[in-house]
Amino acid sequence: YQPSAAAQKWYDLGTDGLSNGAFYQASKALEKAITIDKNYALAHARLAQAWTELDFTDRAKDALISATTIASDRSSVSPIDALYVDAIRAVVQRDFDEAVKSYTEIAKLSPDDSQVYVDLGYAYEHSGKIEQALENYTKASSLSNQQYATPYLRAGIVYHRKQETAKAMEHFDKAESLYTAASNNEGVGEVLRQRGILFRDRGQYAEARTQVEKSLNAARALGNEAQQINALLELSYLHSIQGQTTEAEQFA
Repeated sequence: YQPSAAAQKWYDLGTDGLSNGAFYQASKALEKAITIDKNYALAHARLAQAWTELDFTDRAKDALISATTIASDRSSVSPIDALYVDAIRAVVQRDFDEAVKSYTEIAKLSPDDSQVYVDLGYAYEHSGKIEQALENYTKASSLSNQQYATPYLRAGIVYHRKQETAKAMEHFDKAESLYTAASNNEGVGEVLRQRGILFRDRGQYAEARTQVEKSLNAARALGNEAQQINALLELSYLHSIQGQTTEAEQFA
């Protein structure tokens, strides 16, 4: 199957947004691709991936149904596209072990694609295999000559889980620098929120609030509802654990 040139253009912009953690921007581009070419199965699948990252589960399931319906005839999609549909379906269904299998096969077919290793690392991370996740995030950053922000963001989150604060901060700083250089405000906003969570877990509440408020302001400037919700939830929790119930309720 060959999509129209216009649909391909918006699809490429959408996948670029996905690879750089700009899920809101990716969703908008992929919606345009589908509007132009409703039979573009992989665009539906990628849109499901974007909606999943933005926590719009029902929208993700609808997009996934469209993708799998169109791709039910496997002769209409390439082998690697079929694997992507399988991998994204597994992620939306929270079957991360199955996602690992599909992304591993994709990596064999596209061994030099840094985004594949971020996807594979994400699947490992959410299946609880954080060392394998870090291994793949490191490979993704090395393949991109350390110019790909998202593996640093994801690795920072994993290092925070491992309570390796210095490494987490180092990776968050690198991610923020790369996102800023690329004018990716959505990516910067997520780094700020994750750094705020790290400060909160260390009991540095003032620093945490500063970071999350910056994330909220960035999300509002973009009109990114999902990021606004995440930042508001974090501010609510931050005030709650400090016993500031009235403020916590207002943010909630």
